[in-house]
Amino acid sequence: MIQKRKIPDRILELAKIKMKEAEVLHVSYTKVLNYQRWTINEDTQKDIRINSDFFEQLNKIYIGNVKNVSRDITKLLEQFGNFTYKFIRSKECMFVDFDNPNAAYLCIRELKGLKIGRTPSYPSEIPEQYKHPDKSILYLSNIHQDVSEEILIDLFPEVEYVRMSYNGNFKHNGYCYIKFRNNKVVPQILRFYSNLTLYNQRVYMCNLVVKMDLPIFKTPNLPDEVYKIKKAIDNKIFKKGKILILRNLLDLEDYDEDFKNEMKRELSKHGIIENLEFTSNEEIIVRCVYKTETECKQAHKHLNGRFFGGRRINAEIIET
Repeated sequence: MIQKRKIPDRILELAKIKMKEAEVLHVSYTKVLNYQRWTINEDTQKDIRINSDFFEQLNKIYIGNVKNVSRDITKLLEQFGNFTYKFIRSKECMFVDFDNPNAAYLCIRELKGLKIGRTPSYPSEIPEQYKHPDKSILYLSNIHQDVSEEILIDLFPEVEYVRMSYNGNFKHNGYCYIKFRNNKVVPQILRFYSNLTLYNQRVYMCNLVVKMDLPIFKTPNLPDEVYKIKKAIDNKIFKKGKILILRNLLDLEDYDEDFKNEMKRELSKHGIIENLEFTSNEEIIVRCVYKTETECKQAHKHLNGRFFGGRRINAEIIET
């Protein structure tokens, strides 16, 4: 039987332990707010399980000065990859756990306006077996749903393969890994495509943070015939292809070289034209072949329904 006089002593002992833990945590938070990065003490370093927890710790970040987790904050984080978070209201902070270390790295690199840094358990050094990542692989995030693997292969040079992260609804999760045949092109791609925008979304990219095995993303297990049907439907609905057809442009009697030159100037605004043909039988039809599907779709979006000489342009994308 517990004696009544011992209960207050036990409560006091527990309270002292909790107060000490809170003081240690407060010191860590203060360092984050002052220096915007975590300073790891020796005791924390000893507790890190390098091999089993290493990747988990690379995935985590801390954000301070957060009074509530608004949709604006989660939208910012969604740009870099899938994540979960824990919000601590009393400390006005949140801990974010991405599903890969590259997403966490990009988040810290890009979100300059937030009090952001690593967690106390972040390792002080990278183990030897993870120090040399594959330089021929890039991580890309904030990819628009209309951007397919085929579009990315067309966009970048010397692509060996694209590994897109898919969910169970045939939609990708907005990020992917791209493997290049020659790692010498990667620095050039990072430089030339540093401000890449696809369908009005800024695409973020970086080298792999550490040496890692790329995850295998699987789409739902369905027969090949189903995928063929789905691709055909996608081509109709989502306008996939490199050939743009323009109709309802002008009367036959108004067709001349000035019209051809004007159309060429207008179409070249949206990408590289590989072939341009004009047909003038019963009506004027313009057939423009772009270098990539992305350029073709942007031209379609800009020109379809636009007024030209008092007429509304009818634009259509067809497969190559």
